[in-house]
Amino acid sequence: MNEMRQQGTVILIRTREKLHQSCHPGLFLRVSRRNYTTNSLIRTAEFRNLDTGAGFYFTRHNDSTSLALTTTHLTIQTSQGESTIPQTTDLTFNGRESKIIVTDYVFGASAATILCSTAEIKDTEYILSFTFLPAKQAKGVFIRRRTRIRLVGWIRRIVDLFEWTLMLNYTLEGSPFVSIQINGKPITVILMDKGVTNEWHATVISAEGTFGSYFSVGTNETVLVSRPYVLRSAELTGDTLALVGYIL
Repeated sequence: MNEMRQQGTVILIRTREKLHQSCHPGLFLRVSRRNYTTNSLIRTAEFRNLDTGAGFYFTRHNDSTSLALTTTHLTIQTSQGESTIPQTTDLTFNGRESKIIVTDYVFGASAATILCSTAEIKDTEYILSFTFLPAKQAKGVFIRRRTRIRLVGWIRRIVDLFEWTLMLNYTLEGSPFVSIQINGKPITVILMDKGVTNEWHATVISAEGTFGSYFSVGTNETVLVSRPYVLRSAELTGDTLALVGYIL
């Protein structure tokens, strides 16, 4: 009995140590502030992936209870130097909205790099889902191109090519699908608002084995599916995709 109590005490101490360690980053970020934005009503925290150089700017109202409609610009650091974004419009925060702005972000099988994006990213393997509010707000996505890029269809109306960057400037209308080919590898970009993305699921395609249904452990395959109220599972057999879920 005493031995069991001692083991329980050790576990409790280690749990408390882990709790304290988890608190430290949050407290550090609370006091580590700089003037990223042109509007003091917006608060920003910058994170960096030291392995890839990717940057993540977490932005929200400084007053978390605010319901105000606030606009601002954001100063970011990329591999091409410092820049203030957006270039042609404002970042808009409607009430309790928050945004994650990415820089030098490598995604998908094409290994393309988003230099920066004022649109949020929901899924990044083969299909990108950019989400934002309000729907009519203009957005910009900058994709670094080290190889040949082929533009398909609708996208030709919203792009500019300068130096080694593909720039998409657009105001959202509907939910268009945009096709890009980078070095022969296709990328599909879906432009949509937050309300629409809430109806999409990135469901794991299970593989064989004990952990076959756990993403990044037993499988790395997913499928994007729109509209089901709940999607339980997805199974791919040959050319047939079987989905299990509920539709209301």
